[in-house]
Amino acid sequence: MANKAVTFKALTPEKHIDNLDYYEEALDFALADEETINIAITGIYGSGKTSVLESYKNKETSSKTFEKSDYLHISLADFEQSNADKDNGKHDISDKVLEGKILNQLLHQVNTKKIPQSIFRLKRNISKWRVLLSTAFIILFIINLFLVWRFPGENLKTVFLIIFFAQLSCIIYFLVRLQLNKRIFKRLSIRSKNIESDIEIFEDSDSSYFDKYLDDVIYLFYNSGAKVIVFEDLDRFDNNLIFAKLKEINTLVNNRKNKNEKIKFIYMIKDDMFLSKDRTKFFDFILPIIPFINPSNSYDELRSLLEQQSDLNDSEKVTLFELFDSKFLLKLSIYIDDMRLLKNIVNEFLIYHGRLNQITLNVNKLLAFIVYKNIFPNDFAKIQINRGFVYHLFNNKEAYIEHEKNRLTEEIKELNLRIEASTKEHLKSKHEIYALFFDGIKNYFNIEVNGKQENQFTNRSEFIKEIINADYKVQGKGYYNRIDNIDLSENFKRIESQSEFNQRLKAIEDKNNIEELREVTQRKIDEKKKLFDMKLHMIISRKDIETAEKQHFAKTELNETSTFQEIKRSPYFDLLVFLITGGYIDEDYHSYITYFHEKSLTVSDKEFLRTVYDSHNSEGFRYETKLNRIIEIYNRLDTSDFMKKEVLNFDLFNYILTNKSLAHRSENMRNLFTQIYQTNNIGFFMELYNQLEKKARFEILNQLNGYAPSLFEKIIRDENIVEKDKCEVVADALSIYTQNQLAVLENKQETLKIFVQDSNILLYQQIKYTQRFMDNINYLRIKFTKVEFERLDSKLRNYVYEKDLYAINLENISSVLKYFYGHKNSQDITHQNYTLVSKENNSFLKEYIEKNINSYIEKYLMFSEGIILDEPNAVYTIINNNDDIDDNNKIKYINILDQKKILLNKLETTNYYTQLIEGRNLAVNAENILLYFQFSEDKWTSELVDFVNLNQKDFEFVWPDNSDRFDEDFKKTFFKATVGEDNLDNVVYQIILSELKLTYPNGFTLNNLSDKKMNILIEINIIKFSKENLTALRKDHPFSVINFASKYLSDYLQLMEETDYYRYEELLEALDFYKDSTTDIQKSIIDVIFEPISIVKKSLNPYVLNYILENKIDITDLPYIIQYYNSYKKITKKVIIQVVANNVDNVITNKIDLTKTILNKLLVNREIDIEDRQLLFSRNIQEIERKELKDNFEFLELESFIEVVNEHRRNVPFIINETNQNILRYLKVRNLISSYKKEGNYYNVNSKQERNLI
Repeated sequence: MANKAVTFKALTPEKHIDNLDYYEEALDFALADEETINIAITGIYGSGKTSVLESYKNKETSSKTFEKSDYLHISLADFEQSNADKDNGKHDISDKVLEGKILNQLLHQVNTKKIPQSIFRLKRNISKWRVLLSTAFIILFIINLFLVWRFPGENLKTVFLIIFFAQLSCIIYFLVRLQLNKRIFKRLSIRSKNIESDIEIFEDSDSSYFDKYLDDVIYLFYNSGAKVIVFEDLDRFDNNLIFAKLKEINTLVNNRKNKNEKIKFIYMIKDDMFLSKDRTKFFDFILPIIPFINPSNSYDELRSLLEQQSDLNDSEKVTLFELFDSKFLLKLSIYIDDMRLLKNIVNEFLIYHGRLNQITLNVNKLLAFIVYKNIFPNDFAKIQINRGFVYHLFNNKEAYIEHEKNRLTEEIKELNLRIEASTKEHLKSKHEIYALFFDGIKNYFNIEVNGKQENQFTNRSEFIKEIINADYKVQGKGYYNRIDNIDLSENFKRIESQSEFNQRLKAIEDKNNIEELREVTQRKIDEKKKLFDMKLHMIISRKDIETAEKQHFAKTELNETSTFQEIKRSPYFDLLVFLITGGYIDEDYHSYITYFHEKSLTVSDKEFLRTVYDSHNSEGFRYETKLNRIIEIYNRLDTSDFMKKEVLNFDLFNYILTNKSLAHRSENMRNLFTQIYQTNNIGFFMELYNQLEKKARFEILNQLNGYAPSLFEKIIRDENIVEKDKCEVVADALSIYTQNQLAVLENKQETLKIFVQDSNILLYQQIKYTQRFMDNINYLRIKFTKVEFERLDSKLRNYVYEKDLYAINLENISSVLKYFYGHKNSQDITHQNYTLVSKENNSFLKEYIEKNINSYIEKYLMFSEGIILDEPNAVYTIINNNDDIDDNNKIKYINILDQKKILLNKLETTNYYTQLIEGRNLAVNAENILLYFQFSEDKWTSELVDFVNLNQKDFEFVWPDNSDRFDEDFKKTFFKATVGEDNLDNVVYQIILSELKLTYPNGFTLNNLSDKKMNILIEINIIKFSKENLTALRKDHPFSVINFASKYLSDYLQLMEETDYYRYEELLEALDFYKDSTTDIQKSIIDVIFEPISIVKKSLNPYVLNYILENKIDITDLPYIIQYYNSYKKITKKVIIQVVANNVDNVITNKIDLTKTILNKLLVNREIDIEDRQLLFSRNIQEIERKELKDNFEFLELESFIEVVNEHRRNVPFIINETNQNILRYLKVRNLISSYKKEGNYYNVNSKQERNLI
């Protein structure tokens, strides 16, 4: 390792951040401002708070207020609590302990000489010279005391006394100083001789140190010599009270300081330390730190760290980053938000990757395991002793497999039920389902959508489809020709709310995707089979991990239930879920925490064995890996190991194959073939087979036949093996296997047979066809899928042709027809195949097909491309073959048959009538229609109706009179059924019934027949005129009565003269119906009508109009007639004048306004009483011009009004009546009289002074 440079990253804060923009200015301000003494630097854990402050301290700028030496750091860490306590919200550290920790750190960073009076003492090493000097001083003091006491000489005694007092003075000075600085003697107690002299910081007391020793605490901070005290990690204790106490101390300390000597407190805390805006009240300045790393940029940081390292195991010196899956790193980085954590993960990865480099490890999995180790160290420790959360997940893999197995079983069951329901459902589309459940609209006998009725659609489902496309907007026709616009959306919603509807609709949807459902079912079945071979991450879900519990988990643990809440409540739990479900922590985790020592085996041998033992990293292990000590490897492997796919190796397999005397060789060989079969590892077998010589190939095929005959089938079925390689295996097997060995394959023979039949190589290769090869092909009864007879040599061609060793399909039959019979037209071969075959009498081909006619029909249905154009005789042959051809195949044949000349009387069975008519394959003639009608139990079925309706263009119907099957009774039955079939096209309906020449003379019941059909019956004289028929029409077909009446008008009018059958409204409708016919016909109808006839808004010919005015006038029409008088023709106007004159009383009574023309005519009509004319004149006087007044007054004998107007008279009396009142009012309005007023029974009128006004 000496020449291998590995760069590790320290976890300490960065002290030289180059870019401190805004941070630097903010700190300059906060530290320089005299009033700012409590400063908070906030940010999440790992955001870089300490790095910013340290870089600021180290930055050389003139703007800095304090030097680096002016700072004192107090850093606390919450390591006394267990993870469980943290997760459960337990914080048992008291305020006293926190205060003690702060004082301890402060005390140990302050020079003791600066705080001689502090009661808090530190243990320090005392120099031996000080001890010696103190000891010597005490000894000399004792000796000197003794000499003063005992020495007799006065002179020397004086000297000793001087020395003694000098020593005593030193002792007294020392004691006084000690008392002043240390306060040894605090109190006296008369009950004890002991003096309390030591103070223990962590004594058993609930009193706060800051409160109890406030003076000493302030003294300690005051004399600390620091100008800035930085508190780190206080927020980890979630104790806000300590901040309040520190602020209080800060205030007290600074109160004693000069203005320019104040101490600044800086608190490094997380953003959410205070839950409200109180933090702005507590701190004088807050500096937020933007995290250097978060999930959005952690990938870049991780990449940078990995790119700085080279792969020490790679000679090409690629960076570590290039070894990783970048997608994995991207996903992983989303969960990492701490720079220190990221650095440590990379550091540990470098160590693990370097130390475990003897064997190949997946770097993604190794990094995942290192991440897990750093995030969940406690669980990582447990996993090494088979305990903990992650171990529990892998240890319970079988339970998760069982759960997944049960889930898949239920899903497979549900899918099978859906497949069964869709198979039983006979309807094909959702519109057919709607058609089945739609029951029409109440009170409406006919529905139209986009102007089309239901019978105009090919079927009811098309009608429903059109309704849906029209947004459910239809027109409903009710009685009396009432047509309403209707919205059917609610009707369809009611249908959709029915459970049976939804079940059947779902079945139809599944029916259209039946193959997909089967594929999904098979995939789930296959998935269920593979469960036990799957890794845990392929089975387990997030929900499984979240609900994982441990109960009586291991004997080494407490017998208790654990839900692993300490793991699940972790903010990094999602990361652990990602690592497990992504397969980055898997069953092979042991390989990432253990060493490998090479001794008896080489590294490649050891890796091979480790792969077999642990099933690790088998995806990257190669079959061709060279094994050196195969004997040692073989001896270390158990028989069960040969059931693992990781044991597959070319060297090992050849060794076992060629050494028949090996111990347990038979069992191991059996297990090898069994596990190759079970794991479907055909690729290994084929790679091995291709390396063997022919003799070795025969040996391995014999072994395969003995130990795993089913493997032969898988080799043939494997789509990843090219056909050439398969053919080599099959050709070798058919060349060496006896029929007994083929019999061992049992049902696998079918797979072999299918492969040989479908092979495009075997028949055209330059190989020698041995007798055994030929015998085995004949034994297997091969039917080659595709044989190009013109390419085969004559021997093989005749053998295949005569032994019928070719499949019945288009290619082979086409090859035979072209090569042997000269038919070259490919279209005829495709669409008239059976016609061509049936014409080749006594041919091998016809004999072969007749023996396999049912199979042939099945193939014919497929290769005909959905269109069969066989001639009628060929069709009759197939349909009449009741012994060899399945009914279903006949039906399918008929469904794609395109032949319009089939006659039902040529068929020996009626079983296929429905398919033939639905396929439009019948000739359109009367006999086919009648035969199908008989087949349908004398009913017009929907398919029969559709058949004739779609052929209406050239439709003809001639009754087969010479047929014994259709007698007169049948004719009547057919007639009645046809008359009542409303869905028949109108043209077809009329043609058929016209040919039958039958009628309804006296009554009928056809209440469900449409009016259009009823009108046809009337038109072609099927409904004869009779009282009974009229009554029936009035009851069930009121809209057809007029057509009936017009058809038999004279009879109808004669019948109307009878009171019981008389219908006024009906006659009016008949009159309207004949408005364009001759006058005589209309008069004949008018003569029958007893009631008046209104002419309002009716378009009538003038003669008919005059006839009505003269004979059937409706008096209520007078206002209308008078109003529109000028619009009538001259001959009518004369009649109108007479009518009005004849009904002048009605005009007067109803105060009908008159036109001037009519008024003038009436005023000169002397047949009208003079008083009536005067009244009419007065009511309509406004129509009279002023110059005409005098003449009218004179003519109407009203001369008195002339005198009043033209002569100046006063109080001229006029009898009070309407006539006089109307005229006087008019004259007054026209200013022709001065005034008038009532006096008794008269009007007194005053004239104007002017004369001759009129």
